[in-house]
Amino acid sequence: MDRTNITPRATPPITRRRKAHGPSARPRWLVGATLLAAAAALWLGIDELARSARHSQLISTARSLSAGADISATALASAERQAMALIEDDECRADILRAGLTVMLANLDRQNSFHRYEAWAAAMTDGDAYVVHAIGCTPTDGDLWARLAMIRLAIAENPDELAWLMQRSIEYAPAEYAVLVPRFVVWRKASAASLAAAQDAVEADLLTLLTYASAKQIAATLADSGTSLKPFIRASLRLIPRDRRDGLFAAGLDPDLRPDAP
Repeated sequence: MDRTNITPRATPPITRRRKAHGPSARPRWLVGATLLAAAAALWLGIDELARSARHSQLISTARSLSAGADISATALASAERQAMALIEDDECRADILRAGLTVMLANLDRQNSFHRYEAWAAAMTDGDAYVVHAIGCTPTDGDLWARLAMIRLAIAENPDELAWLMQRSIEYAPAEYAVLVPRFVVWRKASAASLAAAQDAVEADLLTLLTYASAKQIAATLADSGTSLKPFIRASLRLIPRDRRDGLFAAGLDPDLRPDAP
């Protein structure tokens, strides 16, 4: 037999199953962790939506108040009750808390201690409790400390306490005009004893205001200043350049605040 024409049968190549690498071979624990994180994110998103829906009326009322809309006493009272419920719910979401604060401050503004003392006292107590709760959520918010000082001043002025509260406000918001405004509401109404206890804070706020605010803002902020605050204002005015000082009075600053005034 002629073997020269016989071709050998091809041997199939031997292949090995290689262990897969890359995205298709993630460990089971990693896949599980990814699914768990996705589920948690979905749950948080649903929870945020639910909270927004639950407090939608409060948020809507706050927006209307901020826009200057006329809100009825009934609607404001309803919103105030919703704001107080945030304390019981331990709600700390910033936008919801801010909406509640807007409502609480509007409610306080409508109170009159002479004609309806009991309603005024209840509103002050509620306002105090609300701001204390808000500070517990965001203790570095200088505006909240100023608002608490405003309420405590209205309820019963305590010079040492007032000085401490105002110093906290300055510590967290030293030069924000939006926070300087409520602080000067306190400074304009505070007694001589409170201003003396908070002398460093008063002088710091005055220098900040006179140095950085516009002439129009300064005139509005210092309007109707109490007798006890005026010496502090005159002393601070002496510390700024004369042309700056003259410009402030030309823009409408109370002439009674001139450094040379009696």
